[in-house]
Amino acid sequence: ANTKFFKRELKKRGFQFKGSETPIIPIHVGEAAKAFEFSKRLFEAGVFAPAVGYPIVAEDKARLRAIVSAAHKREQLLRAANTLAEVGKSLAIV
Repeated sequence: ANTKFFKRELKKRGFQFKGSETPIIPIHVGEAAKAFEFSKRLFEAGVFAPAVGYPIVAEDKARLRAIVSAAHKREQLLRAANTLAEVGKSLAIV
């Protein structure tokens, strides 16, 4: 339920990702350098979403891996979604 909730909140904020039934949500960024900067800024803001780039994924297919658990509270997920949107906008990702 938390994963579905978080995905809906991210979509509302302009993020796109492929469908998945797992709690791992790949947030597509494209350029590896931008994905790693995104991850760094999120971490500084209190949100952990590690970046994955080449050679783990194809070049220009870099992404963040957000992971949701049953232990997250809705307010934590909303704060994370808002932080992702704020940082994503500052980097022209959304």
